[in-house]
Amino acid sequence: MTIKFLLKKSDSNEFGFPIVIKVSHTQIRREREIGRALLSDWDDKTASYLETHPEYDSLMPALLALKIRARKILSQYLTDAD
Repeated sequence: MTIKFLLKKSDSNEFGFPIVIKVSHTQIRREREIGRALLSDWDDKTASYLETHPEYDSLMPALLALKIRARKILSQYLTDAD
């Protein structure tokens, strides 16, 4: 199972580019838009909003909550190699 947060550079409008969460597991893939940002307001390295985003104070806590939830889900699917 993989979970990724990405800025999708193909669908732009006046509010910016869509921020999507991509989930894939056993040949099944799902994608959901969770917000929008301009290229200058998104950090690809950390997959998070920059403080320059006009709605940073409300969007960043929601994004962090989603990332925590994703880590919990991923930890359920991890298996020990030993």
